[in-house]
Amino acid sequence: MTAPAETAATAPAPTNVTAIAAECRRLRITDQRGAEWYLRKQSAYAAEIALVKAQAAARIRELESDAARLAHLYEAQVVEWARGEAEARGSRCVTTLYGTIEFCSDPGDTAAEARVTFAGRLPEPGKNF
Repeated sequence: MTAPAETAATAPAPTNVTAIAAECRRLRITDQRGAEWYLRKQSAYAAEIALVKAQAAARIRELESDAARLAHLYEAQVVEWARGEAEARGSRCVTTLYGTIEFCSDPGDTAAEARVTFAGRLPEPGKNF
């Protein structure tokens, strides 16, 4: 590996395509040291990708657990409220900014199954969850 003014070990990591292209023009891999540098960099990227995926998966599990707990506490109350609203409107569904509660049959039928769907929107800034 031809040694540039900065060695690969001390050079700051390029952060965009232009910087990476400039780095490629300066460095030439010509020996085992250069090959090991390349493999070390790729290994570090692979490890970082795996770490970020694991962290994301853990966070998704936390959010799903929080959502399930919230549904356990409040979904029956929301469905009860929506049943009254739908019946008063003569409708089979109630839609809000953040989701829809639909009834498979007449909402006046207390055995009517409800389907709750979410719009996937975040609350407006300053509004509580």
